Amino acid sequence: QTLAQLYKPDTIPKDLRALHQENDAFLEKLYQTTFALTEADFADDEACRNTLLTLYAQKKANPENPLFL
Repeated sequence: QTLAQLYKPDTIPKDLRALHQENDAFLEKLYQTTFALTEADFADDEACRNTLLTLYAQKKANPENPLFL
């Protein structure tokens, strides 16, 4: 089975989906704590994507910032 087949939303195994959800929740809390973000920054896929792209742009603009090392 390929990764594309494994990760299809309608066929992803329940245990794998649960692990990803746990991992997402952990990382969201970590980002919230580290970068003073809120739950709204991760409210849905679009908000999460925008938040992560903003952090990436900040890192590119200031690569010496210790938060990004």
